[in-house]
Amino acid sequence: MDGFAEQGEDEERTSRGTLAPQGSVEVPLAVGPVCEGNQVETERKKTLSVGVCAMDVKVSTAAMQSILKRMQFQDYIQIVSFSDYIILNKPIEEWPLCDCLIAFYSKGFPLDKAIAYVNLRHPFVINDLEMQYNLMDR
Repeated sequence: MDGFAEQGEDEERTSRGTLAPQGSVEVPLAVGPVCEGNQVETERKKTLSVGVCAMDVKVSTAAMQSILKRMQFQDYIQIVSFSDYIILNKPIEEWPLCDCLIAFYSKGFPLDKAIAYVNLRHPFVINDLEMQYNLMDR
């Protein structure tokens, strides 16, 4: 997968404790001077980590890859992919940390576990996980 590391391969632990593809740099705060009037102020930029919590089959679709590639072009966004191994085998306490979470239900996806992660870590949730129970009836 483009830009995504599998568990244990080419990963490094970032300062937030999240896993990132090797060679990527998480910059929590970049400081640079900004002139405003007669004063020089400091500009602070924060990297926004967006967690993608979905089964690998769903993440690897052309539509999802298109969305993720567009997000990766933004300097302030870091994509954190939750692999099948993490989603299915790791307790939620060991899942990567993220500022925002987008999660998609599909066959085999533990929706209850994803909801428990949201309740534990409180990321900004891009899509309503509770409403995804409605997709199970399709």
